Amino acid sequence: MLIPDRGKTPFPAVLALHDHGAYFFFGKEKLVEVESEHPSLTAFKKQYYGSRSYASELARRGFVVLVTDAFFWGERRIRYEHPPAALQKMLAGLKPEQAEYVGAMNEFLGSKVFGLNTKLAFIGANWLGIVIHDDRRRLDVLCSLDEVNKNRIGALGLSVGGYRTTYLSGLDPRVRAAVVAGWMTALGTMLDLPDNSSRGLMDAFGLHRNLDHPDVASLGAPDCALFVQQCGRDGL
Repeated sequence: MLIPDRGKTPFPAVLALHDHGAYFFFGKEKLVEVESEHPSLTAFKKQYYGSRSYASELARRGFVVLVTDAFFWGERRIRYEHPPAALQKMLAGLKPEQAEYVGAMNEFLGSKVFGLNTKLAFIGANWLGIVIHDDRRRLDVLCSLDEVNKNRIGALGLSVGGYRTTYLSGLDPRVRAAVVAGWMTALGTMLDLPDNSSRGLMDAFGLHRNLDHPDVASLGAPDCALFVQQCGRDGL
């Protein structure tokens, strides 16, 4: 939770939603300035965020900002008391402070997402459902704060952060402004993507019988202002 150290309350607020990036070792740290930043995280931010921690930047500009780990990232990623042999082999000779260690962990965790939705379905759950439920609870937290103007709450994110923003702004009228960066596409075109980025993706199964992905974002209209950065050079 980032709260401006100057200005008059109540402040506008932003729910900052981190990306997927096939990078599961860290979540919220992708968006917030942290002391002793891991070299792997520094390289990731340089490539995808221009070395800027935008949650911290927004706080400096007068916004209360809440950033947390989504389910399967950061502190909520898979952890083992007894790592499986495959993971032990990948991590052999590596130390947690090395970028190679984080890379190996991300590769291993990435291999687990393909079965994640199936395993969740066995218990009647859904990955996107869990994530958006949690994001709405994060809005509850923001709305509970005296420092926050309840009528001036926004959400934004890059890639899967934008994907989450689409669903959050379409589902929850408390979001009055939304920024979707790098993820706004018709679902039909996803079948033709040259890579595997759509495999194992969190999704609202059954919804697309009636709604395409951009339709979900439109559910917040006209009360939610929406800005989409389409990112013309983004393969997605």
